[in-house]
Formats: sequence, C-alpha cells, structure tokens
Amino acid sequence: MAWALAVAGCGSTTSAPPTVDAAGDVAEVSDDAPVVDAGAPDAEGDAVAEDAADGSIDAGGDAGDDLPDASDDAGDDAGDGGDDAAADDVGEPAEVFVEDVPALDDVADVAGDGATVLADAPADVAEDVGPTCLAGVTDQCPSFLPGPCPDLSDGAQHTLVTRGLTADLPASCEGGTTSLGGDGVLPLTLTAPSDVVITGTPTGGDGVVLTLTPAAGCGELAAELRCANSLVSGSEGVARIDMPTLAPGVYFVAVSTARGNPSLVEARVTPARPRTRGDVCPGVPVVPDGPPVTLSTAPFLADADYGTACGAGSTPAGWVDAVFSYTLSSPRDVTVEVSATGSSALSVDVSARCGQRASAVPGCVSANPARRVLRNQAPGTYYVTVDHRASTGPGRTLVATVTTAAPTPPSAADACPGVTLPAATAVSTAVAGLSAGSASFACYGGARADAVFTFTAPPLGDVLMNARASGGVAMQLASSCGGPTVAACVGPASNVWRRLRGLTPGQTYSLAAGTSATTGSLTAQWFAVSGGGPTAVSGNDACSRARTLPEVGGVFTGDSSTASTNLIPPCGGLSCASGRVAYFRLNLTERRRVVASTYGSAFDTILAVNSGSSCPGRSISNGCDDDTVGHTSQVDLTLDPGTYWIVLQGCGFRVGGSYTLDVATFAP
Repeated sequence: MAWALAVAGCGSTTSAPPTVDAAGDVAEVSDDAPVVDAGAPDAEGDAVAEDAADGSIDAGGDAGDDLPDASDDAGDDAGDGGDDAAADDVGEPAEVFVEDVPALDDVADVAGDGATVLADAPADVAEDVGPTCLAGVTDQCPSFLPGPCPDLSDGAQHTLVTRGLTADLPASCEGGTTSLGGDGVLPLTLTAPSDVVITGTPTGGDGVVLTLTPAAGCGELAAELRCANSLVSGSEGVARIDMPTLAPGVYFVAVSTARGNPSLVEARVTPARPRTRGDVCPGVPVVPDGPPVTLSTAPFLADADYGTACGAGSTPAGWVDAVFSYTLSSPRDVTVEVSATGSSALSVDVSARCGQRASAVPGCVSANPARRVLRNQAPGTYYVTVDHRASTGPGRTLVATVTTAAPTPPSAADACPGVTLPAATAVSTAVAGLSAGSASFACYGGARADAVFTFTAPPLGDVLMNARASGGVAMQLASSCGGPTVAACVGPASNVWRRLRGLTPGQTYSLAAGTSATTGSLTAQWFAVSGGGPTAVSGNDACSRARTLPEVGGVFTGDSSTASTNLIPPCGGLSCASGRVAYFRLNLTERRRVVASTYGSAFDTILAVNSGSSCPGRSISNGCDDDTVGHTSQVDLTLDPGTYWIVLQGCGFRVGGSYTLDVATFAP
C-alpha cells in the first residue's frame, strides 16, 4: 500500500520497522525480526517456526485506491423505497438497520444430504477442497458451506499459515509487498444481525491483508465488503475490519501475507447495536431532482463504518460517515452535492453497492460542499457515502441533493479503441463526454473520467508523451487498448510529461489518460525526441563545473549528496533553503521547446532554467518548479537561441542524493 509507516509483531517479539515506499506496502519487510512459533502445523504436520526469508521484498506494487467502476452492477436493494426521501431525518428514533448484502438464503441452497452448497460459485474458485483445512485455511473458496475450516464466529484466535498456498484471491487494499505471498480463506457464519470486528496480526515482521465477502462472492473483487492491510499508515501493524450491522449469512474471510509467516486472526461478534437511520446501509433515499434531504449526524458513532477513498480510508477513528441513496430509471448525467455544517471538510464516494468501496465509481471528492458529476450513469440504485470529521455540539448536519440532466453523448475517446494520436499533434476531447472505466490508474485514485488514445511508435528515438486538463491528470501506456501496461502510471498534475523509452518501432500502443476535471478538455500529444541510454554525470557541483548538455537533450544521472548548497532556493519557499545543487548548461542555436523533469530522482527536487551568459543566470518566466508530480519537478518552456543554465536543487537543508535529469528539445 502507498501509505505504509511501520509494522509491529505480536506476542513476545517485536519486528523492526520497515522502510516506506510510496509505490507499495513497504520497501522491505524486516529480515531480522524473529518468527513467533504459534504451534500451527504446516502441510506435513510440523510446527511452523522458520525464519523469514532473506532478501528484501520489493514493494513496487501500487495502492489499491484504484477501484473498478462497477456501475453496471447497480440495482441492488434500494432501501426503503424512497417514500420519505424528501423528509428531514433529524431526530428519528434509533433502529437496527441491516447491511445491504446477501443473506444466507440468497447465497446458498440446501442439498438433499444436508450439505450447504453455493448456488452460484464461480467455476474457477468452486473446486471441492476436500476435508483438509491446510494450516488453518483452505487454499481456494470451498464449494461446500461453510467449508472444512473452523468458523471465525467461535471467537477464538486462529493461527493461519499461507506459506505454500497460491496467490489467487484479489484484495483492493493489497500492495506490492503483501501481494507476493500466498492466500487462503476461512468462514464466518452469522445467525442474526451482528457487529463484527475481525483482526489479523502478522508475526515475524510479516504483513497481512484481510478481506470480507459474502459466500457467493468469494474470490470476486466486486463483491468485497471490506479490506484491511496491516502495513497501512494508522493500522498500528494490525489488519482490522469493522463491519457494523452485518446481515445473517455465511461469509468468507480471505487472508494473505507477504512471506507466509503465521498470522493470528480472530473475530469478535456482538449483537447489532441500535443505529440511527443513515448511519448504516441502506441509507437515506434522495429523490433525483427532488428537494434537498437534511440529515443530522449528531447521534452517529464517531468511527467511520465504511470510509471513502479520500476521507477516513483506513483510519476511521474520529470520522463520522453517513449514507444516502438515489435511484435512476434511465441513463442520466447526475450531479451529487453534499454540504455540511459543524464540519470544515467532508469527502464523498458514490458506489453501486452499499458499503462496498470496491464498487465505488472512481473520483472521490473532498470539499465543503462536495460535488460529484457522473456522466451517462446507467439505471439502478447508487449509494453516496459521506465522511466528515467528528465535531461536538448541536448543528452537525448534512444536506444532500441529486440533480440530473439528459445523458451527454459519449466521446469517441471514451472507450476502446479510442482516437488516433498523430505525431506532434495535440488531440483534445471534451471531459463532459468521458466516463470512467477504460483503465485503472495505479497512481491516481481521484480520476473520475478517462480517455483512450492510440499512436504508432516512431522508427528511431524516444517518445515524449504529454497529457493535460483543467484538473489533475495521470497517464499510463499499454501494449494495446485494455492490454498489459508497459509504462508505469505518472501523475497527477494539470500538465504531465513523460519520456517513453524502448518502444518497438512501428508498433501501435494505447495511452490512457484519466482526470478529475468535470469541465473543459483532456488533451494528449506526443513528440519523437532523441533517444539513447542515460548518461552518468559527476563533478558538476558548482557553476564553474556545470555540465554542458547536447542541444538535443537526453537523460542524465548523478549524485549530489556531497554537492555545495544554495542558501536561497530559486523557488519552493524558505522550507527549501540550503539544498544541494547540480549545474548544467544548455546552448541553443535555434528556437526550441524544452521540457525538463527530475522524474526518477530519489529526493524532493527543485528545477530551474535560467538565461544569461554566466552561471547561474537570471530567472525567466515559468522557469522554476517545485513538486509538479509528487516530489518531481518539471518545466515546459519555449526558448529563443542562447545560453541557458539548468539548476537541479534539493528542497530542504542539505537535501541531495541520486538524481535523474531528463531534458528533451524539439521544434516548437
């Protein structure tokens, strides 16, 4: 996961804290942390007490914030039918409301011999695993309910070992580290509406991920009710699923680990607490194009039951969440707006299934008021989850409205194969005609619309790709429309550039660009630029030793760890003062467009392009940047013939290290 901090072991041992990697769970799961011998038998019946494998685990995977667009699955239970949708819900008596998930009768049939059999188990996961419960879990979803493993409803602590099991069960919150180990499932059976808390504690410096699904949806990401990762920031090293007012039925808990060390999993099941309407699914209905609905959250628990992708997320304490619903009878453009009093900010997700973040329509919004625009939304019932910080005193209310309009005709770029992108030609498509779902952007969970473009790689050199929009935009390259990704996602920013190297000449590729914008256009373009591998640079730690670059540019790598510092940063503010600096010189003999970035550098960078005959030159308009994409800096300039100085500086006191400078020049 992208937000990991540290993970602690359980029992009498403590694991060393892992190193954070923003692109996955953690950069390394501690090798030195001892493994707790929990006495769990392995497949041969021996106790499991082996040391963690040597070598670090690469966390190159991505956060699971990028969830599939499941709007086609809309049409679940619509709640109470909307009879009182327009009425205020302030001060209603507390009642027990049951989650909008399948009950036992909906997911199982009873065979003649008394065995409970899944009604619609997927063919690829419905194999009969037999009577064996391998090390506390079954390797796949069992075909008979509840399966051979002990049921978590017993309240006991279960020691599970996934080492040696296959990794084939999806999890929305699984990152690069925890996706490496095996996974398995065990059952949870409820006979009455219940509040359920499931915890998974890793041992031996490992990480653990838990997911909860109805039995009929075992192994299906779209059916996931909750996901928890012990390596996520705020989890305190324990994966925890809080599921309020869960309906009676059979569920499966999937468990995956990074290294397969024992995990301690248990469930606390208590009778469902009385909850105020709107505090849990199915929520309070809002009539499209009807009057606003006001909901008091004063009696709600200050602990988010569901969370949103941009709000409570994995740290629900201190947040309040509420649920609204609306139903469409025909395709419409939909605008959902929620405002709050007694809260400075709130976050809004829209989902096709109540309480299931895996079915969220991409594009979580944080603001007050928060406004979501969904184009060409299919008929069905949708659920609006609202997070906001808990506050004290009276007057804590939410006001929700849903307005609709005729569906916007979809753009040709809205779906595969997309639109053709000629070389050096900007192609724009109106955001209003775009929906989400063409791609899942690993670096950008906030994309609410995306476009697809195709282009053919040039015979020589590299490709410099660009995407821009009025809101944040991210892009990634695939070998074909909907095919495997061949260049990692980059963004978000309003104007993103990325050099693509090693493309096969003459091959057609597919570029997906996603944006959070709700108006304006999304534009893409590409240019053929000089190629070649990175050039190592050293000694350019002072103006007098500036490295002269070829006029065509290129990719240059170096290390500024021991370079001199610059007290006054060219931009970035006083917090960036006294960073270490590397100097470059660029001589242009003709007017050129120059795009430079520090993508791939190991530290927070500032990038400045100055003009003048002597180093470091004088600043020029829009010639300095700090943090366009994360800690990556980027400049996009059109320059007349002359001498220019490129200054790459660390942001912060004595900040420096391994850097990459990418400079591309081409005809304006």
